[in-house]
Amino acid sequence: MAVLDKIANSVKVIARIVRAAAELQEPQRQRVVQSLEGICSRCEDSFTEISTRLKPVRDAYQDRTELVLQLREFCDDKNNPKIFKPSNLCGEIGQLLIDLQSWLNPLGYSWDVFQLCDLQRSLGHIGELDKDVFEEFYQFTKALRRGADEIEAAATQDWHGPRDGIRRIVDDYLDDLEGTVRQVRDIKDNVLN
Repeated sequence: MAVLDKIANSVKVIARIVRAAAELQEPQRQRVVQSLEGICSRCEDSFTEISTRLKPVRDAYQDRTELVLQLREFCDDKNNPKIFKPSNLCGEIGQLLIDLQSWLNPLGYSWDVFQLCDLQRSLGHIGELDKDVFEEFYQFTKALRRGADEIEAAATQDWHGPRDGIRRIVDDYLDDLEGTVRQVRDIKDNVLN
């Protein structure tokens, strides 16, 4: 998922710069590390929660009626998009980038500042990143809804094809989430140790 890669790459660059910028004054460094740790923890918690909320779907793969019910319940749960993208996450990343840039610029970290500028450009406006996060989640739930409709419309003996399609969609999504959680955990461990 491109948007998860953007978030993970942002956190990765910030962590690398924090480790390299030993000359940041201690209060600034502590604030950046705490912010980064908070961002990582919130990403990890939200992606793990979405994975947990998909478990009933995965448990229902053998029962056509139950699978359709679980798919619709997951898609209709208004809390899922909010869980997938924790409140203010993109804004916090953007503010951390701005803070780092302003702190590093006077210290002569031109390479790091240029890297931050590149990162800010690649992220675009933080509002666009927020929109991208929600759009990606919307596309995922749209595919699940379409799959539920296909399973429901299929003849009793022919529902396995659409079910297998749902299984691939969910498995790919969970693989992406788990990969991002691993990256975020590694980043958090590297910053704190």
